[in-house]
Amino acid sequence: MNLEVLQIEVTSRCNFNCSYCLRQFWDDSPRDMDMQTFRNVLEEFQSERCALYGFGEPLVHEEIEEMVKLASKFSEVLLVTNGSLDVQKVLKHVDFLGISLDSADPEFLKSVRRNAEFERISENIKRAMKETEVELEAVIMRENLDELESFVKWAGELGVDVSFSNLVPYSREMYGSVAFVELSKKPLEIYREMIGEYPKKERFLLDIALGKRDAVELYNRIWERVREEGYSINLHRILLEEGRIKLAERAERILERCREISEEYGIQLKVPKVFGEERGRECPYSDGIFVRADGRIAPCMELAYTHSEYLNNHEKRVTSYFLDSKIVEDEFQKRKKLLNELTPWCGNCPYASFCWYVEESRDCYANKPSCSECLYSAGISRCIL
Repeated sequence: MNLEVLQIEVTSRCNFNCSYCLRQFWDDSPRDMDMQTFRNVLEEFQSERCALYGFGEPLVHEEIEEMVKLASKFSEVLLVTNGSLDVQKVLKHVDFLGISLDSADPEFLKSVRRNAEFERISENIKRAMKETEVELEAVIMRENLDELESFVKWAGELGVDVSFSNLVPYSREMYGSVAFVELSKKPLEIYREMIGEYPKKERFLLDIALGKRDAVELYNRIWERVREEGYSINLHRILLEEGRIKLAERAERILERCREISEEYGIQLKVPKVFGEERGRECPYSDGIFVRADGRIAPCMELAYTHSEYLNNHEKRVTSYFLDSKIVEDEFQKRKKLLNELTPWCGNCPYASFCWYVEESRDCYANKPSCSECLYSAGISRCIL
């Protein structure tokens, strides 16, 4: 079978203990992929690019050099590392190296990436840049938002590209650290434009509930405009989460300044969205798969392990989902390519926070597992593929 991307988790062990890693929220035991399984996967799934990383640190695998060399015989090779170990041993056969680094502030870096030593990582970045294409992979959160511009300047001085991705919240506590909102921007703009007609905005929801004619009529007109644009609207969250919306808008402005800085230095900068775009969603794995360290095949990284997640003000359990290697092109794989038509977006749904479907990875279109809250498909979080 031919794929665009074959992602292989060579190990789920790691020498770091990052506070926001999914490994903090699963029940699985760390393990290494054996060489024979690795070889079998490469032979069974032909791909344009092989991405060697998962929820562990690839360089802790004792056979990583041999694995990279073997993978390079099948396709171009992408490897993502935390940058703390000897990268020199794999660079000869790596076409693209991603190095995870969230800040140029050594103290902040240690606080989120436990065991991280900034100087060692920065030296490895400089060494790697001499031999292959390098990109820094940084996670955006409320705590480092004001450091992003200085981080891009630092990267610009090194001459290395940067890719930002939003934090994926696996708990309610982590949800308090995100700098995005699941709401789409267009319904928010329509609401702001039309609510000016209403004299007491703070009473709008209450007046709707009380059946006041002017409030109900305005509510219906807002919904009509939103539907014309192809969206739904969650007025409750728009009215009650003004603080989160303002934070996302500030993040948007900061990211725009980061883009300007990157252009000044001549480096590439990839930025995520900070509003959940209901229309135009796209699965990053529409032509790819994720193979766990134990050899099991998942449709994507998000569905590789059972774990908790907290989105739209509710907790849910994301259940692992596996594909039979003989029928990878099953109904779910096909559904990934028709995401917008076959999967709702919960971010704009007025019932999202109290919906019983999403608690078990289902949705109101009868999909299971569901991608209705997938931050990657909405461009809020980014896959390194």
